Formats: sequence, structure tokens, C-alpha cells
Amino acid sequence: MRRSFLRAKFFCRRCAVGAVSFLLLHNHPSGDVTPSPEDKELTKRLAMLGGMMQLCLTDHIIVGDSDFFSFRQAGLI
Repeated sequence: MRRSFLRAKFFCRRCAVGAVSFLLLHNHPSGDVTPSPEDKELTKRLAMLGGMMQLCLTDHIIVGDSDFFSFRQAGLI
């Protein structure tokens, strides 16, 4: 239930400021930028929800020690 509320709150804030797109960015403290299954699922769900609200997910970037992973560059968005 809390996750659903946080997602709704996330999108409401974007709509309130007139956003047309959004970007996700987070780090993996382990330094490994390989997306976890949870990262992939979250990206999929937020892209779908964003699309329903006419908000485009521009990219989801994971930052590690000396590298990064872009879902857009990997063709996952």
C-alpha cells in the first residue's frame, strides 16, 4: 500500500509543476551498475504509469563506482 501511495505522490508532484517528462537516477553502493530485477520492474511500472499521465520517462540511470548504466542506452526504455 505504501508503494502505491509513493508512486501516486511522485506523479502528482510532476503534474503539479507541469512536467512533461521525468528521469530516474540512483546509485548502487556496491559499485555494480547491473540493474536488479527490482530496478527493471520499477522502471517498467513507472514508465507505464507515466505514459498514462502523459509523462515520458526519459531515462533511468544507475551510478556505480566508476561506471553507469542507462536503461535508454540499453534499449530498455
